[in-house]
Amino acid sequence: MPAHRQSALLLHGLGQADQRWILSQLGEQDRRILAGHLAELKELGIPADPSIARQAGGARAVADQGPLHKASAATMLQVLADEPAWLVRQVLGLSDWPWRQAYLEAHPEQQRARLGGDAGTPLHPQAAQRLMERLAERAGQHAASPATPASAPGPLARLRQAMRRST
Repeated sequence: MPAHRQSALLLHGLGQADQRWILSQLGEQDRRILAGHLAELKELGIPADPSIARQAGGARAVADQGPLHKASAATMLQVLADEPAWLVRQVLGLSDWPWRQAYLEAHPEQQRARLGGDAGTPLHPQAAQRLMERLAERAGQHAASPATPASAPGPLARLRQAMRRST
């Protein structure tokens, strides 16, 4: 989510006095942009709820500081190999990953379009945090033993494997 929109969501959840004070501390251009976004939120009837901003942008903030930024595209290809497209889209949408473009280019064009699309409803920040921790753990395992095949399958892949065995 662009910074001005996320900031407007955060401001929208504050009281009027706090909004005015924060806006007064900004430059004219930022103040004008945020005022427009705040007006749009009010027109759309979005409730002034601080948790909306946390849900919309918090997950991305978690990812922006994580160790996955140091991973290579090859590592992430292994880590995300067995994950469904919707989950890969969520991961790709959590940050401006340095490996994102190379990761997408390693896939056939049709799959690249599916993986690089809109992530849809953002993950709750706590879910995103747990996901990033697991992916970082798997990326670390892959980096520690690059000669081994792909790291452990993802949770949905394990579920599919278990379902195949039970039928």
